[in-house]
Amino acid sequence: MICASIGKVYCIDTLVAGMRDFLSCFVVDDEHALLSDPGPPCIADEVLNSINELGLNKIDYIALSHIHVDHAGATYILAKELDAKILVHPKAAKHLIDPERLWKSSLEALGDVASIYGKPEPIDENRIIPVEDNQIIDLGKERVKVVYTPGHAVHHVSYFLEKSKVLLSGESIAMFLKGKPILTSPIPPMGVEDVMNTFRRIEQLTPNTIAFCHFGFSSPDNLLERVREKTKKWFEIAKEVVKLGLENQDLIEEFNRRLIERDEDYRALVEYYKNDYKESLIFSYPYRTVLGGILALVRE
Repeated sequence: MICASIGKVYCIDTLVAGMRDFLSCFVVDDEHALLSDPGPPCIADEVLNSINELGLNKIDYIALSHIHVDHAGATYILAKELDAKILVHPKAAKHLIDPERLWKSSLEALGDVASIYGKPEPIDENRIIPVEDNQIIDLGKERVKVVYTPGHAVHHVSYFLEKSKVLLSGESIAMFLKGKPILTSPIPPMGVEDVMNTFRRIEQLTPNTIAFCHFGFSSPDNLLERVREKTKKWFEIAKEVVKLGLENQDLIEEFNRRLIERDEDYRALVEYYKNDYKESLIFSYPYRTVLGGILALVRE
């Protein structure tokens, strides 16, 4: 479902598991059209319907910020249907060609949520274009700059539309749900300094609009400063929790409890999603990975 637009950049609400305003992808309509972060296999038909709604019969590029199954799993379906080439960081390309290891780690990290999303299938190597930092992709009227933005993944890149000054940010900054930012990184082997460097890099781009996989468009305003301060706060809380000497699962639960108590954005979103079992599951399972990653970094 097309839910918003900035010029020729369109936001698709993928309606994953029936959830509105949770998981988005973006289409840049140009001489060479681009689709970014198409989502998991279970929503491929919704994305295709939205592209048809725009009157596009071909997508030239599928631009992946990272290859986690909730953002890249549908790529194998859409690349064939749309005859598209796939832009992705070189470190991630092999996991598109052979996704078995990626799927195994998805099951470990997401549990039942991975089954809701669906299993990715192998992609023809000839469709894949590895992209490097500062590489330019010419779409016609628009130029796309590849920006290396590690933190949520070691292979994470963002895509900056130089003319419209829209940043397709993936999960390089945060989840931005219901107007509230909450962290999605750092996840090991990335650390706090990697994330702070990514924030500085994004600030230097001076985007007018930031596009989030979770969810939609936002003005930058003081958003990066808010996320920077939130990162410091979460690590302070994690250090307190680690000192308790709890076992791993109890450690994560205590960290979660304290975040609910002391971060009003996190508390509001946990409260919002708790009333529906599937929504609560999809929101909370990835957070065990984020919280566990932060705790692991604190314990090093």
